[in-house]
Amino acid sequence: MNPLLARKIGSLAIMFQRYGFLAVWEHALYKITEHYYERTLGISTSKVRYLSEFGISDRRLREYRPAPHFVITQIFRQLKVRSGFDVFVDFGAGAGRVVVRAATYAFKRVEGIEIVPELARIAAENIETARDRLECSDVVIRQCDARRYSIPSDSTLFFLNNPFGSDVLHDVLDSVVSSIRAVPRSHKIVYLRPPGSGEGEIAERGDLRKTR
Repeated sequence: MNPLLARKIGSLAIMFQRYGFLAVWEHALYKITEHYYERTLGISTSKVRYLSEFGISDRRLREYRPAPHFVITQIFRQLKVRSGFDVFVDFGAGAGRVVVRAATYAFKRVEGIEIVPELARIAAENIETARDRLECSDVVIRQCDARRYSIPSDSTLFFLNNPFGSDVLHDVLDSVVSSIRAVPRSHKIVYLRPPGSGEGEIAERGDLRKTR
């Protein structure tokens, strides 16, 4: 047997013994889907970016830590996007991973909100790189404070991947609720949190109803 192949098989056997088949399979799935979507869309969104890289030390904000591609795929399968009708807003868009993935569906419009100028620039570059692979042509990154973002009256799907501390999150959710009350419409909020961290602020609100 080829020595390199033998070492790889040995390493795999050790992983199975240490972590179990399911954990090894999930890790392999993660790696495969990460590579597939980044390569297929021509984007670069995998790197965790800490705010200290950009000279920011605001505890109300979180680092850019991308949602796994396979999780994003599962989310959009469940959302059942209404072609040419739904408007998607990603609060804390970071390098634009979810914005680009959303734009591969037939949304009426996709908007990403990002306060860090460098991340907003990277996100815009990723959108342009993937442009000819997108179903939605109206895709934009808005470099601004999410608390000062004027929520479009036709926006229907809101996405948050644990982007803020509780104070900022509270203000952003208040803005979403106010927008829905001003212009009643069917809508959904997708809120991702790290495993084991509970449901946080969003679970404590009486003006939001958990569906999943």
